[in-house]
Amino acid sequence: MKLIKNKPVYAQKNKTYFGLCLRGVLKAFVVFSIMQTVTVGAYTWASSESNNESLVQNQQTSNVLRHTLEKSLFTLPPRKQGHYGIRLYRLTGNKKYLSTSLYDTYVVADHLDFIANRLGDESYIKSYIKRAQRKQPDNYKGNLRRAVLAGNSEFLFYSSAILPFMNRLDELGLKSVHNEQLYAALKKYDFKSTLLKPEVIRAWAAQSANWVYWLHQLGIVDLRKPYKEAFIKTFEDESRLKGDAYINKVYGLTHFIFAASRYYQQPIDKKEFAWIYDYFEKNIARILSETKPDVIAEVGVSFLLAGEAYHPVVKQCRQSIRQAIDKEHKMIPSVDGEWDLARGEHRNVLAFMLFYLPRPLHPGPYLANDDKFRSYLPKNVVIKSVQR
Repeated sequence: MKLIKNKPVYAQKNKTYFGLCLRGVLKAFVVFSIMQTVTVGAYTWASSESNNESLVQNQQTSNVLRHTLEKSLFTLPPRKQGHYGIRLYRLTGNKKYLSTSLYDTYVVADHLDFIANRLGDESYIKSYIKRAQRKQPDNYKGNLRRAVLAGNSEFLFYSSAILPFMNRLDELGLKSVHNEQLYAALKKYDFKSTLLKPEVIRAWAAQSANWVYWLHQLGIVDLRKPYKEAFIKTFEDESRLKGDAYINKVYGLTHFIFAASRYYQQPIDKKEFAWIYDYFEKNIARILSETKPDVIAEVGVSFLLAGEAYHPVVKQCRQSIRQAIDKEHKMIPSVDGEWDLARGEHRNVLAFMLFYLPRPLHPGPYLANDDKFRSYLPKNVVIKSVQR
């Protein structure tokens, strides 16, 4: 290395000054970095702590609702017990819910036995529809349904007396011994001519979405695309949707997602239903202020099924539902203030799901796959060769 002798004094001073400045800058940078680390670290810790608190709150809330439901489970009507048990199995995978699922299987199989023997009985079909008319409540949906049933109403027999029950057995990996006969009856009926009508969609917004997806799942007919178009057109004029009419629309939208998930058996691809999720995001304020707790819970669960656990809509729905839970009764009452759990089971199961999810989903339950239940299956059902 070449040495430079007789270096000017001013150069030595500049070097000393530069070194002091550099050390100062480095020192300031280190202090700043430490401060940033502490600040960011504190923020991260606070966020983590906040998330942990939220998770604990969600767990506590779901536990409260679950306890309320399960302590009275065996006092509920048979189909309500089945509704609860099947959904809780799909959410938890816990085999303790298989007994209520088996109970529901017996009820469904027996119903299909009865219906299969009356498929060609026109007088029975007419009486079924008349009973359905009489049972409609004196409210918004009831009035719409009575008006529809006053005309061509045969579709209701096929969509309500046969289709849901065949679908239930199908989801459990089973089918009725009368499946061929029942399948032929559904295949023969022209669902396209009725389920796409705006008056039918308005009167059965949620149910018609179920019917369309069940028809596809059973291999009867695929009306999903034209039904989506008909649904959008039916409810496109938002200015006319007030009160129950608006609730009806949102309720129908959530059922596209629920039906596509085969009722909590599989996650949802958000892109497939982007039009629905976009609507929920843009209109969440109105949904929270103008709809009911069960609808609000369904909107939140819809996001959870798509893996959106931390979406702002989920947080808002949880806040709303948490406020709706009565601390004394430990459940959500009806909008009329009723505490009848048989009537409120659906509402409170949805609220439970809102706080319990996201978790892995469990298809079925396939009772035939469990040795303890296989031999107890009804004799009027057949095990399917392929179980999804």
